[in-house]
Amino acid sequence: MNYVDSVTQIDSSLSIFGAASLGNAAMVRKGDKRFFEDISKDEAYFYSHVPIKSCAICANGIVNDYIKLKELLKGGRLDKFTVSQRTYITACFTSIIQSSAYGGIVKNELILWKEYFYTQ
Repeated sequence: MNYVDSVTQIDSSLSIFGAASLGNAAMVRKGDKRFFEDISKDEAYFYSHVPIKSCAICANGIVNDYIKLKELLKGGRLDKFTVSQRTYITACFTSIIQSSAYGGIVKNELILWKEYFYTQ
């Protein structure tokens, strides 16, 4: 969005399909943190710009990366786009529920999410 002249908003949701049994996601859901350790030895790298401090919530990582990118490109077109608290809370909760549905260990993530939710 930072390098385009215009953005079109689509009021219908788009979706991305992924296979739960493939890739690193299955390991992460089972509590295996090797994937994160391979990227950065500092776990805070994955949640440095978001209020919920967990690297195992997919939406948390996406929002964190977006905010870091927006900060890096300060003064660009991304300055016009924000992630609302409602969207953030909902996306993180959805990620937690989806991970749980696929057999993920989400007890800690749910506790962190609830702590943040009740402060809002």
